[in-house]
Amino acid sequence: MLKKTLLRLTCVVLTAVMLLPLFPAEKVSAIGGTYYYKPVESDIAGKFWVSGTASSNAADAGKALDGKPDTAWTAAGTGAQWFTVDLGGVYDAVRQARVVFTSPTTVYRYILEGSANGTAWTTLSDRSANTVIGEGFSDVFKYEGLRYLRYRFVSALCIGIKDISIYNYWRDDLEGGADVSGFTSATNGIWFNSNNNPASPSIIPDGSGGYRPPGIEPF
Repeated sequence: MLKKTLLRLTCVVLTAVMLLPLFPAEKVSAIGGTYYYKPVESDIAGKFWVSGTASSNAADAGKALDGKPDTAWTAAGTGAQWFTVDLGGVYDAVRQARVVFTSPTTVYRYILEGSANGTAWTTLSDRSANTVIGEGFSDVFKYEGLRYLRYRFVSALCIGIKDISIYNYWRDDLEGGADVSGFTSATNGIWFNSNNNPASPSIIPDGSGGYRPPGIEPF
């Protein structure tokens, strides 16, 4: 009798174990907490392999890439000045560059250029006719094989850069300017698509050679 009872008990246990995968535990939804959104881009300007050089005061070029708001590269004088960033390697999906200048009350006119070898340059953003006072701008572009970025100043009274951010997309199938929410609020930036191509909805010329959403002013 004891042997039969143990056999029946064993069969019941085995049956229960075999049925467990058929009836999984119910998932419980969280009623609180924080969800962290991971954007599809990464700021590579502060990486150790990225470096900067400039037409003057080149020893301070690194201050424009250190991410510190209280440091800056400042040019020695006005006129034709430039600041070049060496990304340390070739990138196919760098799509955005954001620059913060030293003066919030100056009209900055510059041309942003890209290069694969530091010799032949392609215009990525032309703000040489800018009339907008602003501390900084964001430029969106598409350049496969990019290694060097150069800000070539046409004119400004106080030429200097406090910070540069360069955004590399983790996916290469995104159009330039398609995602503008990943790195800053849309209330403080100018978003640039060269000739508005690819076209972005609800944007207007901002007076600086770029485009922006209606009502959005330079940051």
